Amino acid sequence: MYMTVFRSMITTALRDRISLFYSILFPIALLIGLGIYFNSPEYRFTLLTGTVLLSTLFWSVQGTAFQVHQQRGRGVYKLLKVTPFPTLSFVLTLTLARTVLGLTISGLVLAVGMIIYGIPISGARLLILLFILALGTLGAFCIRKAVNFIH
Repeated sequence: MYMTVFRSMITTALRDRISLFYSILFPIALLIGLGIYFNSPEYRFTLLTGTVLLSTLFWSVQGTAFQVHQQRGRGVYKLLKVTPFPTLSFVLTLTLARTVLGLTISGLVLAVGMIIYGIPISGARLLILLFILALGTLGAFCIRKAVNFIH
């Protein structure tokens, strides 16, 4: 059952064109545009990490808000109360699905930036970066979920 909900959340998130635009295309365009404007090799790594952070922030906050709003509008949370599937498990599955997608999107933006600017990152640094991105993405989702449930 959890895998069905997980796949459903992934599919729903991938249909959200606005969130995908602001978390993939906009950061990549910003990365290219600012890279042209600030054409300094010393600045490129800072620009890349800032752009990946911006992409992660857009995906975590904006994308979750749209998805929760859609689910509330459809009455998903009310329907969950009459099913044996706990609401907390549903929210955790949603958070996990969006975190996995967020890491994939961040990796995509990072890979594009590394290719464009020729920035090498060692395997150990890449693992540390992915761990920090996972914690940041998960933290942003949890904050957003807490705010959604309070209101």
